[in-house]
Amino acid sequence: MRSGGYFRSSLTSQVVEESKASHDGTRTPDSRTMSSLEEGTPDERPRSALRIRLEILEAVKEEGPSRSTRISRRTKLSHVRFVRYLEELVSLGLLEEDRNGLEKLYTVTARGLDFVSRVRETAALVASFGFTI
Repeated sequence: MRSGGYFRSSLTSQVVEESKASHDGTRTPDSRTMSSLEEGTPDERPRSALRIRLEILEAVKEEGPSRSTRISRRTKLSHVRFVRYLEELVSLGLLEEDRNGLEKLYTVTARGLDFVSRVRETAALVASFGFTI
């Protein structure tokens, strides 16, 4: 008998059961709705693209004009994914990129602040129905 065979099969069946429960609606609702979005507490499921965009904008809002390395540390994304999100937010006019010599600083635009506010309002509405965004 191979070492660890039982552990692997037990772990595999556990993952399959958890996957079934999350897809067929038998898993009980998580009480961490709006609070997890506001406080940034870890959630069971991966962060949505919307949540990542919001985290980037809020990090810049809280820090003030920031370099990309400082923002990326707070969002805990791979460099490639982070750069894609950053470029998208700049191209949509939610972040502004200012060059100071070789250094790039990012600030949240008025449009970005409006976006954060509206997402927060929507998250509160969604949470009132027991869901998360």
